[in-house]
Amino acid sequence: MTANTRGEADVSVIKIYKLFILKERAIYQHLNMLQNGETVAYGLVWVPKYFDIEKKLREQDLNGLSFEKGPDEIKGLEKPTYFRLNEFTWVFQEIVNTYGVPAYKEINPTVFTCVSFPFLFGVMFGDIFHGSWLTLFAMHMCYSHKAGSQDLVGKARYLLLLMGLFAVFCGFIYNDFSSLDTQLFGPGCYPRADEEPIPGTDDVWAH
Repeated sequence: MTANTRGEADVSVIKIYKLFILKERAIYQHLNMLQNGETVAYGLVWVPKYFDIEKKLREQDLNGLSFEKGPDEIKGLEKPTYFRLNEFTWVFQEIVNTYGVPAYKEINPTVFTCVSFPFLFGVMFGDIFHGSWLTLFAMHMCYSHKAGSQDLVGKARYLLLLMGLFAVFCGFIYNDFSSLDTQLFGPGCYPRADEEPIPGTDDVWAH
């Protein structure tokens, strides 16, 4: 969409029809979920308690329609799972949902995944050099990310940041800087040629 000299927006006709079709399709998809009564269509909807839907409905003009709260338990229906997420926990919840969505009132593994997943990555990827580059890239993504952006890499910026930090942390523990014989904190994790080989590994180093 562009603006012409008169300040009016130039919108593609194809774009307008596409948005119209998507809107109509969404309306009919939701209408198909309802059942037809004598005068209105009705259906069951799950709403999180913190939405306070009763208060919001009372504040609206329903054109004479009344409503009442249904039972908390309905035979044959299972309550769906809903978790309140933010920009930090979203990516970790996506990882958990890849393997299975927790059931209603079940402990959400995402709480533990926020630390365990990037830490285990650091254990595997532990390297000061490469971990530092990953950390700098993630810090740039955190700084430049725009609110509301649907960029998947940008939405995973906090995951990348923790992965980079843990990789650097484990790199210091391993005393490993890009697998170079830097000897940052005494002997490195890889024996040098002039060092005495580890007992029991003579044949390995001989090759």
